[in-house]
Amino acid sequence: MIRGKEAGRRYLAGFVLVGAVVHVATMGLEALFIWKSGDHERASSLFLTLGLAPSLAAGFFGWRAWLARSDRSAGLAAAGLLFLVAAAMLAHVSFNPGPR
Repeated sequence: MIRGKEAGRRYLAGFVLVGAVVHVATMGLEALFIWKSGDHERASSLFLTLGLAPSLAAGFFGWRAWLARSDRSAGLAAAGLLFLVAAAMLAHVSFNPGPR
């Protein structure tokens, strides 16, 4: 039973770590498209604030969840997922401002 709990915690922490990598890659591609359109300042600021920073925070929490040996691991993984979801929602609003 304990072995199954450990595997579940590691699975969730791994999911957060992979999510952080996918998020930063996706945001990097979006920023690249904006960069190519000529808006360099907006592209770099959006990538740093909505791509890199949340991914680093989620990666930190995911890594701490991976190393944790207690039930605290699920809370750390949830915090990492919260960063990724909030950043994705803000990025959606920032990259798609709506009709002009």
